[in-house]
Amino acid sequence: MVSDARNPYVGMWAYFRTVYRFVFDTESGDYVAYASMQGEKEEK
Repeated sequence: MVSDARNPYVGMWAYFRTVYRFVFDTESGDYVAYASMQGEKEEK
């Protein structure tokens, strides 16, 4: 099963230039990290 941990500050999006998103695999413990600047494409 894969879960998505949401940033608790997403409601304050306008105050942050860089957004990080982590997607966790709860079975293996692995995760993928994504980063993006506001208005730009997300990168791994």
